Amino acid sequence: MAEIESKESAGVAGESVPRADWQKVVDYVQHNPRQVIAGIVFVLLCVAAGGIYSLYNIASDRAVMTQYAGAIAMEDPAERAGALQQIAQGGSRWSTEALYLAAEASLEAKAYDKAREAFTRILDKHPRSEFAAPAAEALAFLDENEGKLEEALAGYTSVYETHGDTFIARRQPLNIARVHKALGNLTEARKFYEKQAEVFPDSAVAAQADRALGQLRADHPELFPEPIETGLDAALPATTPAPAIQVTPAVEAAPAEEAPAAEETPVAEEASETEAPEAEEAPAPDEAPAAEAASATEETPVAE
Repeated sequence: MAEIESKESAGVAGESVPRADWQKVVDYVQHNPRQVIAGIVFVLLCVAAGGIYSLYNIASDRAVMTQYAGAIAMEDPAERAGALQQIAQGGSRWSTEALYLAAEASLEAKAYDKAREAFTRILDKHPRSEFAAPAAEALAFLDENEGKLEEALAGYTSVYETHGDTFIARRQPLNIARVHKALGNLTEARKFYEKQAEVFPDSAVAAQADRALGQLRADHPELFPEPIETGLDAALPATTPAPAIQVTPAVEAAPAEEAPAAEETPVAEEASETEAPEAEEAPAPDEAPAAEAASATEETPVAE
């Protein structure tokens, strides 16, 4: 009975030669066929399950998108809020956005309690999402709308200080200034109106802050003791005043002597003198020959 070859076959001069990797795989399959078949079946099942799961997610995502589009198209804000709330509870990748839009729809429908609940839920469940900052701003707005000015001021200030250089944070000085003005903190109101133009220049909120600052200046001029620089004054560099220039009085000029009037040339007489002499009348043609001819005629006797 032949002996089973070892993993390493004998070579020349008794040296052992390592077998190739594919030969080891073949040996393993030959000696463990059941394990190999079971492993292949398991891999195929996993691939099939993954494909089925992917197809399910794609189909589910499409269904949610269809439902999402239908909810957004609803004209009634209360119905829109309810439909978006159902999408938010589904746990899809659209849940956070749907929840924020549901809160805004509730705000539009003047269902302030539902709006506050949805905005608070965003801050609690999704504090790092892109909808956290606008949700915090909306909660501060609800406080301001309800007359809770101190809470509103704290909310706007928190958004301004904690959300960095985001669009939402850069428009908060206008809200902070408005609440300070409502609280009677006019100096702080002026400061934040001016800050709005610094942090977000050439924007709609900067233009609103500029108009509000102008109204504050008109109502409380005592808050603006410094002179208002015009655009030309601000552009010119500050220089020391130049010494006054002494103006030498002008020497009175002597009255100019009147030039003698030019002698008038008698135009008429010169014209008459310079006129070309009239042509002498040509003498009338001699009438003598004619008279002589007539007399000759008279003297000629008529032939008897």
